[in-house]
Amino acid sequence: MIKLTFRILFLVSYILVFSNISAQISTNVEELMRISEKEATDYQIKRAYAEEFAKENNIPVMYENDKGVFFELQKISEEGIPMYYKTDNRNSAKTISTDKVYSGGGSGLSLDGTGMVPREWDGGGVRLSHTEFGGRVVQGDNPTGTNWHATHVAGTIMAAGVSSSAKGMAYNANLRAFDWNSDNSEMASEAAAGAMVSNHSYGYARGWSWSGGGYTWYGTPSVSTQEDYKFGFYDSESKNWDQIAFNAPYYLIVKSAGNDRNEGPNGGQYPKDGPYDCIAHGGISKNVLTVGAVEDIQGGYNGPGSVNMSSFSSWGPADDGRVKPDIVANGVSLYSCDNSSNNAYTSSSGTSMSAPSATGSIVLLHQHWEDLKGTGEQMLAATVKGLLIHTADEAGPQDGPDYQFGWGLMNTKEAALRISEDETINVIDEVVLGESGIYEMVLTVDGTEDLKVTICWTDLPGQPVSPELDPIDAMLINDLDLRLTSNGNTYFPWKLNPLSPGSIATNNSENNVDNVEVVWIENPTPGDYTVAVDHDGILEGGSQAFSIIISGVTNTISLPTVSAGPDVDVCDGAIDAQLNGTGNNIGSSLWRSFGDGVFNDPTLLDPVYTLGTSDIENGSVILELTAYGIAPSTDSVSDIMSVNIVSSPISDAGDDFVICGEASAQLDGYAENYGSHTWITRGDGSFDDPSLLDAVYTPGSGDIEDGQVKVSLVVSPIAPCVDDAKDDMIISFATAPLSDAGDDGITCGNMPYQLEGIVQNNEGMEWSTSGDGTFDDITISNPVYTPGEDDMNIGNVVITLTAFPIAPCATPELDQLTLLIDPMPTINAGEDMSSCAGMPVSVTGSVEESTSHEWTTSGDGEFEDSNAVSTIYTPGTEDIVNNGATLTLTAYFIDGCEMGFDEVELGISPNAFANAGNSGSVCKDGSFTVDGYAENYTSLMWTSNGDGSFVDNTSLYTDYNPGNNDGAVGNVILTLSVYPEYPCSEVVVSDVSLEVLDCSSVGENSLTSIGFSLIPNPTSNYFTIKTDDIVSDNIVVKVISLDGKVVFSQDFNMKGDIFKATISASNYPDGIYTVVISSDMNYGVSRLMIKH
Repeated sequence: MIKLTFRILFLVSYILVFSNISAQISTNVEELMRISEKEATDYQIKRAYAEEFAKENNIPVMYENDKGVFFELQKISEEGIPMYYKTDNRNSAKTISTDKVYSGGGSGLSLDGTGMVPREWDGGGVRLSHTEFGGRVVQGDNPTGTNWHATHVAGTIMAAGVSSSAKGMAYNANLRAFDWNSDNSEMASEAAAGAMVSNHSYGYARGWSWSGGGYTWYGTPSVSTQEDYKFGFYDSESKNWDQIAFNAPYYLIVKSAGNDRNEGPNGGQYPKDGPYDCIAHGGISKNVLTVGAVEDIQGGYNGPGSVNMSSFSSWGPADDGRVKPDIVANGVSLYSCDNSSNNAYTSSSGTSMSAPSATGSIVLLHQHWEDLKGTGEQMLAATVKGLLIHTADEAGPQDGPDYQFGWGLMNTKEAALRISEDETINVIDEVVLGESGIYEMVLTVDGTEDLKVTICWTDLPGQPVSPELDPIDAMLINDLDLRLTSNGNTYFPWKLNPLSPGSIATNNSENNVDNVEVVWIENPTPGDYTVAVDHDGILEGGSQAFSIIISGVTNTISLPTVSAGPDVDVCDGAIDAQLNGTGNNIGSSLWRSFGDGVFNDPTLLDPVYTLGTSDIENGSVILELTAYGIAPSTDSVSDIMSVNIVSSPISDAGDDFVICGEASAQLDGYAENYGSHTWITRGDGSFDDPSLLDAVYTPGSGDIEDGQVKVSLVVSPIAPCVDDAKDDMIISFATAPLSDAGDDGITCGNMPYQLEGIVQNNEGMEWSTSGDGTFDDITISNPVYTPGEDDMNIGNVVITLTAFPIAPCATPELDQLTLLIDPMPTINAGEDMSSCAGMPVSVTGSVEESTSHEWTTSGDGEFEDSNAVSTIYTPGTEDIVNNGATLTLTAYFIDGCEMGFDEVELGISPNAFANAGNSGSVCKDGSFTVDGYAENYTSLMWTSNGDGSFVDNTSLYTDYNPGNNDGAVGNVILTLSVYPEYPCSEVVVSDVSLEVLDCSSVGENSLTSIGFSLIPNPTSNYFTIKTDDIVSDNIVVKVISLDGKVVFSQDFNMKGDIFKATISASNYPDGIYTVVISSDMNYGVSRLMIKH
């Protein structure tokens, strides 16, 4: 709703700019935030320039003089003068009657500030842990440290009274505190957040200012050498605070008047400041409450003579003649909190102390208003300021305002009682005056009290003029005029003459400079008085809100009140709106449309309004409800509301697109007519902030695996629309290549290094080196790299694996590893060697400066001492079968390569093998054919112990002819001697016994060979002999080891045509054996390996 409780008054015309009405009675959050952002930016730029200026000119950025006044540089003026903020420091509740609204204070009230949150800006941070604050103070920014002045001010506003002498005005309120840097920006944002009152006990150093070692003059000689022209001058600083106040009509800025009166050296280059015209900047703003300082009144106010001006408080006027200061309060020797410890206190004087007295007391008035009017109800800042001025106690030598005490000494009790009185008699009203309008009210007085009427309004910011001394250009924009009439007499408001600042106030004509007007009638004649408020000129914006406060009346004629009800929103497509007007003291009422729709009955408070074609096209329509008073009242009052057509939401998630790899996706959504909007996804990725239209989406592993993901922009409607709007878009993923060269490695010398790279999602790969080594293949993932000479000289090399992307990805993916190259140590395992089967060999190595070393074998032989450089190696069975083994000498080092090795090849030649064949018999006159068997030999020789002869004693197969002695003896031993291959040297012999017979006839004496199988071979437990090549019944089986020993011998009887026998090998050592099978007529030989 645009306005719920305000009266809008017109004499003739109903023409209003409704947005201006709203601006004057509603906080313009959007504009305040714009101001906040602009002021923050401006401050940063000006502060940075000021600090650079200070550095170049060797002036301090901040300091505290010997009187405890804190200075901090804020900016450099257009005239090149440093502008420092300084604190305005130089018992208060009794002086301004605040103690009388406490519980037991005699007013019937019990106010303590509960639930209220004033703001404070000051020269540093508040000591939050002070015992008086009890956790009720929040520092809203980040000051560089605490400050005694800020802590003292905070205590004056809301200290709990742990020390009764330091009890704050609103002793149970909370507080939000800020340092004074970037104050304009912070004030605007806090006002947008609902701030009602703030305290500012500081200001720019102007005119003469004591720096500790002497006085400094901050005036502008090019404009005036008689005084600092900024005193009384409405400048951009004054305008800025008025701008904030105008956009935050419920927010009152309380400003200390300053302590510049009579400041300066005797006989200085420029006159001392003041006594009049020594308030500057924010203190000159129209819409702030400027507070001067008076001495403490121990027993409370007792007439104007009891109010004594302090020696320092700055006096007005503003250059255009406005009354400044607005009011005064105690500012001398005020006892409050100190920041030196959690229970420290100190006394100080200055308008710095009087301003927080007023601020804390204003908090109590807000509490009282809310207690009576309802939670959340607030007074306009103009109401608060007007109420304080209206109820101020007279001070100074003459009646009315002056430029010393302003409108008088603040009286909290009287202000609170006016609020209470408003519950029974309409003595406080908040009204909007329209263009050419007039406000009238009939007051009835009985003459027992003075009659007093005050109006106050938050005016539009003025327009500063060019720098000059004391320009009289009025800064008032909307000039309202107050007057009372009775029995032909007209009573005008007070006003002062800036050209004669010490003269008494007059009340014989209009006041055209102040945005506060007070009509006071002493000892009025009983009867009726008519209040009239109208305006001169044109109202900027078409209307002006104002507050009126009345005292000294017994009755007022009740004016009708009306509320058009809250604004009504309808979703596009609907055409009917239910209105909900209310009112009191109404004789009749009438609705009127500023559009082309119609009411079902415009005389009802709650009719139905049907939108017209133009209403729908315009998107809204203003409706006005006018209530006419009950006779004899002829007044009418109006209120407005709007019917707004809310469009359904629109969502556009944007076009589908493709991104490469796992990169984040920048979204670019669009929405209209929304209450809120958020991004959602069906995938497992995340948004940086789903509430942003240009959110960034980071895909999840599932999204990447799926190759695409759908994201949706969901736009919620503005009530009363209920349906969301949703739009989808697809993000597709072209997988980026992956390259992993592997971990860093180390190698020795030019030893080849095995690379183990990994590439994925690629179209080709390539290895490269920063050195001069070589790859066996640069296009495979696991090549071997052999360091080059430069690599070895440098000691390291960087190896890079590049994975080339698959379109649309365009960027190759690189990964690198560093290969450290330690010098190769000196290790020598000796020369390659050979050995005879089963014969130990001596190995002799050499190693330089190793910590340890050991011999290892590729076979199954054993070293006598594997940790000795030189040792004995005995080959194993596998070594013999494999005809050799590789022997490795490995050495370990502390420095350089951790280990190195050298190898020697051991070749193993099998020992010679000899078998002279089976025993037999021969006729003495016959020949016996020997069928020997031999392996691994270079030569052989048959010999006998008889006197016979061999046809060829060097052939395995030859005939032996017995000699006469052989025949006489009857037998002879034939020996086969086999000479081994190098390196074997032992001659192997085998004997066969030959029986020499005296035969009557010659027979067949030759033996034939037997073929047979050994299964399994090799064997570990048993083996089976099988043959069908035997014609004799008697069979002998022998197993002979390599050293010629018969380890098994057994006779068997042949049964049937096939011979088959199974023999155990479990008890024989591992090795190579010869299996011999023989019968009367033939024999056979085969090799068998036994391995357990």
